[in-house]
Amino acid sequence: MTESGFLRWWLDQLASLVPARLSLPWSANNGSLTIEIDQQVLTVIPPRAKEGIAIELATGGGGVDENPALRARVPKDLNAVNVRLAPHEFLLRRFPLPVAARPHLRDAVGFQLPKVTPFTASQVYYACGIDRDVPSSDDLVNVWVVAVPRRRVLAALQALGLEEPETPPGISHPPAAGEWLDFTWRVSQKNVASQTRHRLLWVGAGILCILAAGLHLYNRQATRDSLSETLSDLRRQSAEVAGIRERLAETSARVDWMNEAKNASVSTLDVLDVLTRELEDDTWLQNLEVTREKVSLQGLSPAPAGLIEKLEGAPILHDVRFESAITQDPRNSGSRFSISAKLRSAVEGSGS
Repeated sequence: MTESGFLRWWLDQLASLVPARLSLPWSANNGSLTIEIDQQVLTVIPPRAKEGIAIELATGGGGVDENPALRARVPKDLNAVNVRLAPHEFLLRRFPLPVAARPHLRDAVGFQLPKVTPFTASQVYYACGIDRDVPSSDDLVNVWVVAVPRRRVLAALQALGLEEPETPPGISHPPAAGEWLDFTWRVSQKNVASQTRHRLLWVGAGILCILAAGLHLYNRQATRDSLSETLSDLRRQSAEVAGIRERLAETSARVDWMNEAKNASVSTLDVLDVLTRELEDDTWLQNLEVTREKVSLQGLSPAPAGLIEKLEGAPILHDVRFESAITQDPRNSGSRFSISAKLRSAVEGSGS
């Protein structure tokens, strides 16, 4: 067992002793996922889980469809994938290279891969380093290389719905004979960007829902305020209309009263017209007083007694009488008289 494998096992054992409510802060797998590949079996161990979920890979490590059950176990805050490969799932080779290849060791090993393995550099994920167990000479340096077939790993990542990592496996030293290969891969930035976009979409959708709800509430409140203002204006206008109707009714009543009074009264011109027609030419008026209900006249006439009969014949006069005794005027041959009569209304006059 490698040091990293032992450390992971030791941390898992410690995490199993922590109470469930405290296990999240102490878990070594928080934000990471472990996958194991052994022949045709892919085992996925979610964070803080003791047992994994196993599925069968296609023969030869071919691609598989995304597995919803496995995808649901991938943590949302995934930042690394712990990969464990059985001894027969990778190749370990040791060979010498010229000392001049040491500054560009990875490129030099990539050119040698077709010679020491059945694969080219594009068909595998590989890591290499200086072999410290074998002494190097002045001209040669001994190196080791671990090659992992790309198809097998891609099939596992595809089942989890993850993108291909952009960096080579982080292997600092080769595993011992018969040991599993353990390394950690940082999640591809495409996955992080995809998760970020997914979260941003949900956040954006939530913000849009909140904005839509806020806009709807604002429109409802604005409509309610507008209706309240309109209702207040209508009530005020209704009160003004009611006042106008009351004033109009009062004015109409006054006009009707004035029309009735006008129709019931006799104008002074009508009185003068009647007196002009009824009195003789030798009768002189010295004083004339006309009110709404009565007319009084004083003057001189050669025959005052006949005036009563003539004035009684006028349609607008009635109850004609002398107000004082008839007296002889010493200055002429006439007699002084003072007569009063009551006026009939225009309706009464037209009816008679």
